[in-house]
Amino acid sequence: MHRTGRGARACVALVVLVTGALLVGAPSAGAGQKPRPKRAAALWRVGTCYAVADVATQTIDLTSAVACAEDHTVQVVAGAPLPKPLAKTDRATLLDPTSKPHAALVAFAEARCRPRATVKHLYPESADVLRELFETYEITRWMPPAAGQLGWLVPDADSFALGATDVVCVHVTDPEITGSTAGDLRRISTRAPLATMRLCANLGGDGGRAAFATCDRPHDIQTLLRVTLDVRDKPDDVLQWTDDDWRSIDVACQDLATAVIGAKRNSILINADTDPDQPAVDGTRLVDCRAVPFDEAKAFAAGTVVTGAGQRPIRMTRA
Repeated sequence: MHRTGRGARACVALVVLVTGALLVGAPSAGAGQKPRPKRAAALWRVGTCYAVADVATQTIDLTSAVACAEDHTVQVVAGAPLPKPLAKTDRATLLDPTSKPHAALVAFAEARCRPRATVKHLYPESADVLRELFETYEITRWMPPAAGQLGWLVPDADSFALGATDVVCVHVTDPEITGSTAGDLRRISTRAPLATMRLCANLGGDGGRAAFATCDRPHDIQTLLRVTLDVRDKPDDVLQWTDDDWRSIDVACQDLATAVIGAKRNSILINADTDPDQPAVDGTRLVDCRAVPFDEAKAFAAGTVVTGAGQRPIRMTRA
């Protein structure tokens, strides 16, 4: 099997865009003044980006909405109101990892932020097919090909007290890879190079580990999706995997890639990669589904993106 660059890795992250409305009333009326409206909770919507969020405290500040074209910390990809018993629970208790309400919060958040719920906002045209494949391959975690990670947060204390009793599914950005966190993650399903977001890479001189490259320049590898796949039938040490061990992982990536690209393409090879330095978790590994030119003497031309290409031409250049 053609294995260009097996072992090369390109870190990936997600971003989504949201527009939030912040409704702020006047201060409370004093003696002799007419009562004024109370301040309303800030609103969130899928696609809104926020400058202030803290994964460690599981908090998103709904008053910090910014344009996604600017650097931001998180972008909303989905969310849902908490069930009444949780919504009525004191926020500090809700976020206390030793409390029973916190266990219920985690279960609710993981259900509402599961791949089926988030993929429709990022890959609207191929969402139905991707959902079926997520079920087929029992995929419980995924990431689009952008720097960062997916997770969930709870609105800040003030917004929560004012009625924003929700769980918010987010993409947490990572500036270390591209040097920027600007960009609307919802464009990840398009053919735009998205230099500040999309993950591409070039092979090292020894054909081994890859170095990140922006997709607006010539590159050897494009990450299409990252997903968790079952590896319980394979050796713990990835470096000991044979072609037979890789085959089922490659097939899963090929099916996912066909959905993301919109067609099967003979000019590119779709295969899988995973970080051998990271252990499996609950029998699964995070796998990088990636595209490389089938001809090892070629590379993707500057600005070429295979996502959404369908049967349209895919430009190549000499490697």
